[in-house]
Amino acid sequence: MNPKEILNSKLKEVYPDIEFSLEVPKDKSHGDLSTNIALILSKSLKRNPLDIANEVKDKLEQFKLEFSNSISVVNPGFINFKFKDEIYFNVVKDILTLKDKYGSNNILKGKTVLIEHTSPNPNKEFHLGHLKNNVTGLSISYILEACGAKVFRDCIDNNRGIAIARLMYGYLAHAKKDNSLPTSLEYWFEHKDQWLTPTEANKSPGKFVDELYTKGSIDFKESKEVEEFVRKLVVDWENEDIKNLELWKLTQEWVWEGYRQSLGRVKGWKFDKIWHESDIYKKGKEHVQRGLELGIFKKLDDGAILTNLKEFKLADTILIKNDGTSLYITQDLELTSLKRKEFNPDEMYWVIGPEQSLAMKQMFAVCSQLGFGEYSDYHHIPYGFILVRDKEGNPTKMSSRSGNQHSVNDLIDKASEKIRGYITTDLTDKEREEVSEKLAVASIKYSLLKVNRIQDQIFDLNTSIALEGDSAVYILYSNTRILSLIQKSNIDVNLIDNTNLKYVNDIELELIKYLSQFPDTLINSYTTYSPNDITNFIFNLSQSFNKYYNEVNILKEEDKLLKDSRILLLKAINIVFENSFKLLGIESVGRM
Repeated sequence: MNPKEILNSKLKEVYPDIEFSLEVPKDKSHGDLSTNIALILSKSLKRNPLDIANEVKDKLEQFKLEFSNSISVVNPGFINFKFKDEIYFNVVKDILTLKDKYGSNNILKGKTVLIEHTSPNPNKEFHLGHLKNNVTGLSISYILEACGAKVFRDCIDNNRGIAIARLMYGYLAHAKKDNSLPTSLEYWFEHKDQWLTPTEANKSPGKFVDELYTKGSIDFKESKEVEEFVRKLVVDWENEDIKNLELWKLTQEWVWEGYRQSLGRVKGWKFDKIWHESDIYKKGKEHVQRGLELGIFKKLDDGAILTNLKEFKLADTILIKNDGTSLYITQDLELTSLKRKEFNPDEMYWVIGPEQSLAMKQMFAVCSQLGFGEYSDYHHIPYGFILVRDKEGNPTKMSSRSGNQHSVNDLIDKASEKIRGYITTDLTDKEREEVSEKLAVASIKYSLLKVNRIQDQIFDLNTSIALEGDSAVYILYSNTRILSLIQKSNIDVNLIDNTNLKYVNDIELELIKYLSQFPDTLINSYTTYSPNDITNFIFNLSQSFNKYYNEVNILKEEDKLLKDSRILLLKAINIVFENSFKLLGIESVGRM
């Protein structure tokens, strides 16, 4: 066990029923760890916390902790611990031994978790808002895995409804090879070759459908006739009209081809199951009917079926409309039932925007009423919106109609082109292309993850790819610098004897102490579902390393033991960087 684990164990041994914290003090002069246990005890004992702190100090000193240099008490009752420097040398050894397992834990060992992420309505090009969902969901899933859980990932393809019909209309109206052709489903069915395909339009599938959806949506809003046409498409689809279904399948193929291209590019295509709304939307009504028969729900005078969520202190919601049609929550009941049968998860997570918070809680409550697990088994993980600046420079939400949605492919292309100019290493054209692509993807992902999960953010591409500051380029460059130093040292880290390490510089000691905080950082990320704890950690690690690099000439060190120890420290930092990148879904680069 490390010093923190030992201290935590000893304090719990003496005070088994007390919840306390052991934290790294912000002020380094206060030591390596600090606990508030005396302040907690003072509330129940109604005594001076300083007196209690001194009593706790005396009890801990009786254990004769080998790693402890000093234990001190400070106002208003904190107990500070300072460790011997040599204790931290074991951190380097642990990292080198554990490698990609360093930082991981078994908090969730034995638990099966299902996390739904990246469920965009399939009617447009994959954009930055979709990517925010993707990177957030995947990063949280990696964090859960690092905490010992068996994780499955799924998404729901919401492939029916008015939005899909607007895309279908947009294709019929705006993809004609000859504008004199009628906007007619029947005519299209008999003359399909007179409508463009993405290839014929010389556009990617995503760009092709996005433009058609936008045009169709504008027509829908501005023309009553178009609105009626689109609404009839929805009705005909539900009636399984053959011509309608064929057009629907065609446009859906293009949408998902675009999604596969975009998600493949960002390494975000990670699903154990993709559910399709078209397969399940009818069956949700059966669960509602069963709940009605059991007296869980009630039928209103107009025929609609309403929940009864008083015990959950939630507002009620309609489950079936008075015309007998279903809603999103209706299909979600069937979907949740299917998820439980397929994966048998202990806990289920939904990474969905904050505007769905109430709806998710209502769905969780109804599922628990129907016997689909406990309410506490379900977790909604919301995230902030991506904002862009309008023509006046004011933050605004992205939308198809305003034309301010950022295509992920377009952003990567722009970022890659700019980053290419940063690369000074002697690389081939192909290598330069590959490195700039990786850096572009990493930069955009990192910029989406570095803010607090629930905080809205204004996306700026130039800030995302900056060479200095809190950016993936800066952090990845720090890692490549480490790899370069190790290579230039001509020392094989695998052949260095690490039984006796030597560190004499205050900066490197602080680096080692900071590396020791990585396991706690991972735990914090899990408890708050916040990948930005990891991004903050590696940004600070980059800054500390670069300060060390600028002040200590590692390669010219003449003391062999000290030089070997420093090379091992570099390798340890590299391992922690790589472990962090995996948690964020970011690929590292060897040279840049």
